[in-house]
Amino acid sequence: MAITYKVETRQELTDEGVLGIWMLLISPIVNGLAWWFHQSDPGWLPLAVIAVSGMTFLLGFVLLIVGRGYDSTITQIGFN
Repeated sequence: MAITYKVETRQELTDEGVLGIWMLLISPIVNGLAWWFHQSDPGWLPLAVIAVSGMTFLLGFVLLIVGRGYDSTITQIGFN
């Protein structure tokens, strides 16, 4: 006779995961605004903002993957 188990797993974002989501949402907007500003007034400041927002976008992916927490509950249902 085998014992039957029920497993429930819940996933949630930690503070790092929430920061990663915000970085993924905000950095393309900042990057687009910097490109728009660079078209009207070329200079080193818009290029620096473009570079930083590009790195921020990539770092947001890393924080989203790393910033997760898991919680599992295992209960015994019965015998088969």
